[in-house]
Amino acid sequence: MPFKHFFVFVVFLIVSLTTNAQSDTLLVRQKPAVSLIQAVNTLNACECFIESIRSPLSAEEHRMVTAYGVMRNLDFRTLDSLYRNSGDVIKLYCFELICSNFPDSLTDQHMQLLRNKHKIGIYQKQPGDFPKERISDIAYEMYGMIEKKRLEKIQKDMVEHKIRTFIADYAMYPESYIPISFTGYHQYAIHSGDDRKKVEDSEVHAIIHSYKLKTITGDLLSISHTFKVNADFVIMIIESEESTTVSCWPPKLDFWLNQFGRSLNDADKEALQLNAVVVSPISKRKIKKLLR
Repeated sequence: MPFKHFFVFVVFLIVSLTTNAQSDTLLVRQKPAVSLIQAVNTLNACECFIESIRSPLSAEEHRMVTAYGVMRNLDFRTLDSLYRNSGDVIKLYCFELICSNFPDSLTDQHMQLLRNKHKIGIYQKQPGDFPKERISDIAYEMYGMIEKKRLEKIQKDMVEHKIRTFIADYAMYPESYIPISFTGYHQYAIHSGDDRKKVEDSEVHAIIHSYKLKTITGDLLSISHTFKVNADFVIMIIESEESTTVSCWPPKLDFWLNQFGRSLNDADKEALQLNAVVVSPISKRKIKKLLR
C-alpha cells in the first residue's frame, strides 16, 4: 500500500482529550520542555520517521511529541543548520518544517532530499519491524502539499478579489462598502473513477465574507454572506447561510441583488451570466452519489 503522507506537524502532535478516549485524537501544540540537543537525540533514537501516533501515548511517544514541539519553534537559520549537519531522520523533519514555515527559503541543497533513495522506517505502535519508504517519496509528498497550499492561496486571493469587485460594481451604494473579513475558505470538487481523480474544472470555491454595506433603502448593515464561485471564478451563489447547494447555472444572485444591488442593464446581466441556459443545481448529495 503506498505511503500517504500528510504534513507531519499535523499528525505528529496527536494526543488524547480524556483517559477513556482510547481511539480519538486531538491536535495540539506542544510547549517545548527539553533542549534542542535532547530533542534531536530523542528523534534520532527512534531511527524512524513518525507519520502519526494514535492515543493513548506511551512515555516514549510523549517524549517524541515534545521533541518535535521543540523543532516546530525553530527559526530558519537553525533548521537550515540542522539540515546540513544531520542524518536522514533529522533532515526529513527539517525539510518538512522548512517547506511548511519557510517555503520561500528552500535551497537547492534542501531539494536534494527529493533524490535521496535511501529507505527509512515508518513508526507504528504494533510490534515488529517498521515498514520502510524511500525518503524521496516522503519528501515529494511534503513538497507537493506545499505547492498545493500555494495554489490554494492564489485561488483564495482571486476569489476574494472577485467578490470585492462584484460588490463595488453592482451595489446600489458602493461607496458604503467596508470589507471586514474573509473566513472559512474551502473547495468542493467532483472525483470519479477507481483512482478518485478530480474531474477537471469541477471545483467550486466557497467562502464567508463579512462586511458593511447599505441596502437599496439606504440602511447600513453589518452582514456575513457565503459566496460560491466556480472554476472560472464566476460568482454563482450568494446566501446568508451555507446551503447544501454547491453549484447552479445560471448564477442565483437575486437574494443579494434584491437587497443591495443597483438596477442591471442587459450588459450587466450578460457580464454576470444571468441569462445563461438553465442547468439543474448540483447539491452535496448529488456529489456524494457521483463519488460512489
